[in-house]
Amino acid sequence: MNANETLYLKYSTKRLESMLPLSRVTMMKWYNDHPEQYSVEQINNYIYCLFSFPLLRQDGGVIRSQKDLNQGRMEQIILLVYEGDVIIADCAAIHTTMYDCLFWEPAVEYVCTESDWMYLEHYTLCTSAFPKIPYPAPFDVNADRVHGEALIYSNAYVTTSYRRQGIFANMLQMVRDAALRNTVDHTELYSVIALDPDIACYGPDSRDEPYIYSYEKDEPLRQRNCVIMRHVGFNPVKLEELEPEEHGDGAKLWFALRHEHDLIIEQNGKMS
Repeated sequence: MNANETLYLKYSTKRLESMLPLSRVTMMKWYNDHPEQYSVEQINNYIYCLFSFPLLRQDGGVIRSQKDLNQGRMEQIILLVYEGDVIIADCAAIHTTMYDCLFWEPAVEYVCTESDWMYLEHYTLCTSAFPKIPYPAPFDVNADRVHGEALIYSNAYVTTSYRRQGIFANMLQMVRDAALRNTVDHTELYSVIALDPDIACYGPDSRDEPYIYSYEKDEPLRQRNCVIMRHVGFNPVKLEELEPEEHGDGAKLWFALRHEHDLIIEQNGKMS
């Protein structure tokens, strides 16, 4: 781990310490021994710091020790983009196999109880990718026809004044590459993201006020996000055909899916 990688991993783990499965000191030691779990790159004038960590043990239990980290199953991927020491963009996703996304009960329970948005993303991904499999799927079945990886994005935001520089597309590409870092042959990647209005978690646009849905304000933003996701290869999906009532809750209707196949990724021991 070089000095620049250490610096930005320290920045990031300190900022997001409450999200880490173990203490940031333990996590930094683990990253030092597992370079495949992080990537720190400079693109143009910005530093992209991506790191991942397992969420569950092989037996479905919660990660509680460093030993558990080495035997993890299903992972959280987080990407923070810095200008100096200021976060100007961020992205996060849960990565698992498509089989586990459908059939492994601990993974399904974890994702679907994370939030209403994540539950509906999971529903949209599973029912769209495998419409003949009932939802929720029966757990622990032998489904040989289900292969590939799944990415369920929980958030993606670029500070307003930094947009139109390709940062969002770079983030999606880096998260995609991280999910496929161990792939050495043909595979498939199923991705889903919500088209809900952007909510800044960090950086200059962040606010202390909670997000409150507004049809008049948010529906045009969702339409804009729909156009953006088409540009990066996603297919927008609407869960309901009818428009919500003016004062109804339309905040969870729009999603976007991407199915990539025949991908060949060379394993190089570290994310690239």
